Amino acid sequence: MSASQTSFAAAPICLFVYGVCYLLDGQQGFHGPGIYWTIGHIFFVLAFIAFALTAWELKNHVGDGMKRRFAVVAAFLAILGIAVFVRVGGIDIATGILAPDHGAMAPISKQLNNWPDARLLPWWRLGPALFQVGLTSLLVQLAFVRRLPLWSPIAVLLGFVAIGYNLNLMVAGAVLIGVGFFPFIRERNSLTV
Repeated sequence: MSASQTSFAAAPICLFVYGVCYLLDGQQGFHGPGIYWTIGHIFFVLAFIAFALTAWELKNHVGDGMKRRFAVVAAFLAILGIAVFVRVGGIDIATGILAPDHGAMAPISKQLNNWPDARLLPWWRLGPALFQVGLTSLLVQLAFVRRLPLWSPIAVLLGFVAIGYNLNLMVAGAVLIGVGFFPFIRERNSLTV
């Protein structure tokens, strides 16, 4: 399996593990701190590192000219959104480690989220949209130039919708994203499907 195939497989697998940890962590009626919180968020960060590698790889397969420029912008948006997700994951890991109990998590998280400047908080909220729009745009562009079946971006988008609707659907969303990424995982020589 090539490095790019590994990243396409790793992203949904790590997201799946995070989803399982999220469900296990919530069994006591709240989330964090604890082992499931910490392990889950480590896999959350790993998933988004893999998503960054997939976005970077996708932009290289859309063609030349204007298509290529659009793909570079879409990859940039996805990676900018991913940077926000990684920041959130890091803050959640630190919060889980620093908080002695669930009640102490909110003030610690608030303090960490205010770094480097509380005025940036509204911009951090754009991260998920930037990631989803960027990655989906790349997949749709590949489907448009017939290098990817149409069902692939649809499956990934449905995965995003499931996760956005309810974090308890993270496992199902990860499976849908994995289905959408399957053509990249099985392809040996190129992204031509």
